Amino acid sequence: MNKSLVYGLGTGFIAYVITDAFFEFLTFFGPSMEPTIRERDIGVGEKITSFAKLRRGDIVTVTAHDNPSQRICKRIIALEGERVSYISSVPIVDDEDNLGTDFVTVRRFVPRGHVWLEGDNSAHSLDSRQYGPIPLGLVRSRVIIKLLPMRDFRWFQSTSEDA
Repeated sequence: MNKSLVYGLGTGFIAYVITDAFFEFLTFFGPSMEPTIRERDIGVGEKITSFAKLRRGDIVTVTAHDNPSQRICKRIIALEGERVSYISSVPIVDDEDNLGTDFVTVRRFVPRGHVWLEGDNSAHSLDSRQYGPIPLGLVRSRVIIKLLPMRDFRWFQSTSEDA
């Protein structure tokens, strides 16, 4: 067999194994991360291993807590041991049975082994504000590059320091 063919096949196999073990290509769906990530953008995720240290501000893909065949993409807002506060609307009925809305501040604690996730487009994001902290075991990758469309190409870095 030709040495260059063997070398080429071996190099290709090694590149495939490394890529498959450490990275994944991502297609994004839904408006929850707009304007950072838009519908049908293409990116690259760094698969999460025990060596990875997640940081507040990282954009991650996560196995949906209620549907294991679905992935979601959100930003880490808080890490284990931190507290989160957010404003939530609560329906109210007055003395005359008129339906209205009141706003309350909700405070939550992120337990050990969990992260708090929110979409950048909070008005159109189903996230930890609705379903609570997410177990670290459901985090699949950290989004590191937005590849397409090319005019929006960018590298992602954490927006804050390690906690």
